[in-house]
Amino acid sequence: MKFKKSQERLIAIAPISFSVFVIFFLSWLTVNNTTTSWLNSDVIIHSMISTTNVTQFYWGQERLLNILPALFSIVSDPGTNLYLILITAAISHFLLLLIITSISVSAVGGNYKSWYASLIFVITSAAFLFTFADYAIFEMAVYHFEWPLAIDLSALAVFLYLSRLRFWIRIPLVVLIAGLAVGLNFSIAVILAALIIFLTLVKKLSWKDFLIWVSVGAIVMTYWVVVSGDLRSKNFKNFAWENFNTLIGTSIGRIFSAFDPLKSTIFITLIFAIVLILLVTRTPQIENSIHSLTALPFQMIAMGIAFCSAWILVFAQNDWVVINSNHFRYFAPIFYFFILVFTLFISLIVVPLGLGIVTTMATVTAGLILAFVTGWLGQTLDLKQANVVKQAHELAPEYSKYVAGDFWLAWPYSFGQLLDHKPSVSLALRSEQNRASTSEQLRADLAKDGSIQITCLGESTDACIQQVQWHLGLDTPPEVSDRSVDNLIVIKAP
Repeated sequence: MKFKKSQERLIAIAPISFSVFVIFFLSWLTVNNTTTSWLNSDVIIHSMISTTNVTQFYWGQERLLNILPALFSIVSDPGTNLYLILITAAISHFLLLLIITSISVSAVGGNYKSWYASLIFVITSAAFLFTFADYAIFEMAVYHFEWPLAIDLSALAVFLYLSRLRFWIRIPLVVLIAGLAVGLNFSIAVILAALIIFLTLVKKLSWKDFLIWVSVGAIVMTYWVVVSGDLRSKNFKNFAWENFNTLIGTSIGRIFSAFDPLKSTIFITLIFAIVLILLVTRTPQIENSIHSLTALPFQMIAMGIAFCSAWILVFAQNDWVVINSNHFRYFAPIFYFFILVFTLFISLIVVPLGLGIVTTMATVTAGLILAFVTGWLGQTLDLKQANVVKQAHELAPEYSKYVAGDFWLAWPYSFGQLLDHKPSVSLALRSEQNRASTSEQLRADLAKDGSIQITCLGESTDACIQQVQWHLGLDTPPEVSDRSVDNLIVIKAP
């Protein structure tokens, strides 16, 4: 009897275990393949924060809560530290795809813990890797983890609220987790609010629950408004409504730029072919599935369309988004809605067909995608070989402990030196919040040696000297030695 129960438990957790394996495998595959080409200073600096000075927010800003840098701050090796951050970011992305898939399977009447959900998750992940451009895969799955990780945390907060935990345990946990999600990405407050409104309208939450969530939201937003100056910044509150049509068109163009044109065309053609076959064959299983559908999937799509339309209309005009060229990352919820619609469609098709056919479809899909990414499997990640690290080293092959200049070059240079176990300090943009430590090191080395050598990358000598002056807190620029040549500056002790 005990053996039978153990066997049943193993069978029950098998789909979940499989999904966990797929998440880790795809995360490893994605990080190893995309990082070398697309790593940049914005990503590198997470590790620099983690290994030197973990502040509440991303350096130079009062937003983007440093959750991952704080989590891995116990790992002092910069290469290992960054790799752990990258892998965790990718895990949060593929976990979100699994959450979306599970919701879709449940919405069409399936069991979110079943093999159906796991296998449809494989199909969805394969579709993501196939249709998105390589740089967009890195940006969505690794670079901008403030979206998937924050949405994962929001989903966890809602799940905990709906759990059977005692109220006095649930609410503090919900406030904490929702607070972390919003702190990581302030825009998540809008998504979380829309989710709570939707769950209330479809009667998954009562009006009493809704009022409790309003209170949770008030607590969370009050805290972050007080703590973060960015939430009070004009760039975040101002909108360029006078360029409405132009900015809408630009934003839609940016959204579509994330997709690989050829592969997306093949994918859409395949979807249309499947729909056409289904309309012609109209199998009894699918007929029954359609007739047994509740209103929930249609309500989800209708709410999603309304939400995405409002998101594009508003965010396309925001000054901060406009300053950043209406980059597609600001429209990440639109992509997740596309994925939701896709998983609903696939779930509606495959759940009625039986597990055998679903397994075959998932296997064939995964096989086809792996055939396209065959080169991925043999790749290992060497951060020293990342394009941006090599570029910085080629511009300044001679070692200097200190580097100043352009943000996009100085940090990769510093990171590359640290990978070679050489001390390195960046004075470039974003180093302001590490000023106390940087100033102390500069003064100590000047007092000891009488001068210091600084590598200046991507900026004029005067600009690099100004960065040194600022870190030293001097009223006038420091004296420069005659020995300064090319991109090397020798600063004399004041």
